[in-house]
Amino acid sequence: MNDIHISQEMLIGKISKLSNIDYETVKLVFDTCESILINDIKKVSENLSLSFKIFSGISIDAKWKPSKNQLNNLTHEKIISESKIMIKANITKCYKRKINKKKGEK
Repeated sequence: MNDIHISQEMLIGKISKLSNIDYETVKLVFDTCESILINDIKKVSENLSLSFKIFSGISIDAKWKPSKNQLNNLTHEKIISESKIMIKANITKCYKRKINKKKGEK
């Protein structure tokens, strides 16, 4: 089985060619989108979660995970896990069905 890996540069090139928009403009849009996404995710806290809809059917969710104290069962050593932002990409079932439709189906 062969794998196809499409890099961001390749995707930008395809979008540029299909939409007749120069490569640098498409790249600027991608970079701006990435910057917005990162800045908004950094705002996630105990009181604020985020769902960022990338496309219809594809989203990125970010939630705050508070710090937690645990005890190692073998050594009885106290372990402290730091709080952090948990980030997860989601693809809806509807979007998956859309991708897996056979040619000619509606």
